[in-house]
Amino acid sequence: MKISKFSHITKEQRTKLFYCYSYSSYQKAEIECNHKLIRYVIPKGRSIDSFTQDDLNLLFSHINSYPRESKYGRKPYDITAMIIGEETLKKIKIFRTEYKDLNLTTSLI
Repeated sequence: MKISKFSHITKEQRTKLFYCYSYSSYQKAEIECNHKLIRYVIPKGRSIDSFTQDDLNLLFSHINSYPRESKYGRKPYDITAMIIGEETLKKIKIFRTEYKDLNLTTSLI
């Protein structure tokens, strides 16, 4: 299902929001992969209350630098950089992590 957001000033559609139905993992395979990678670093039951934005930026820099089979071995970071530009990623403090430096274990944060 799709929900549209409209600008209050121009009444033009600015964004589209899509969502998946609960218990329909086939609709959200990419999210499920990210969730699995997050759980490598933050096991279920561990509180995230003490994490800073810098901690989360580091986590997602590592996750998005991990090559994905579904992307033919490409990294989500590289695909996103092609679409929105690497400068935009730098502005939101997400960086490419070299494969040899990837750390998806509880010692990352």
